Amino acid sequence: MSGWSSGSTDSGPIALPRHSRWYDGRPIMISRNDSALGLFNGDIGIALERNGELRVWFLMPDGAIKSVQPSRLPEHDTAWAMTVHKSQARSSNTRR
Repeated sequence: MSGWSSGSTDSGPIALPRHSRWYDGRPIMISRNDSALGLFNGDIGIALERNGELRVWFLMPDGAIKSVQPSRLPEHDTAWAMTVHKSQARSSNTRR
C-alpha cells in the first residue's frame, strides 16, 4: 500500500496515510478562541488514540480533563515549541 505508514497501538497495528496531520502523541496549540468548547488561544492539548478513537485531550484551568474530536477543534497548530507571547494567552484574565 504505497502512501501509507504503519504504526501500532495497544489494540494492535494501525495504518495512517503518510500525509495525515493526526497521529497518536501529536501536541496541539489552540490559536483561535472557542468559548463554546471552552478552548482558548494558547491552550495545549495532546492527540491520543484510545479504544480506536483519536481525540485531543486538554488539562483545563480547573483541573478537569477535556477531550475533543479533532474535527471540532478551532484553529490550531502542532505545538513543537511556543513563544513566551503564546504561553501567556491562557493566563490572561480577559478573553476576546
